[in-house]
Amino acid sequence: MSEVQNNLGEKFKETIAEAMKTGDFHALNTLVTDTVNDALREADFQANLSREATEKKVWNSRRRLAG
Repeated sequence: MSEVQNNLGEKFKETIAEAMKTGDFHALNTLVTDTVNDALREADFQANLSREATEKKVWNSRRRLAG
């Protein structure tokens, strides 16, 4: 498990415990929202990297065939 995952897990544990103790779930809602948004941004970034790599391979293949 990466340090980021471990830290995120600990942050969730702390935030959930605090929410259960106080009844205020605003911080937990914010943490979940931020975590999901970060994951979606990372997925989009990785998809774009993959798409760019594929486009480069196609472009290079076409160039080799034309040349």
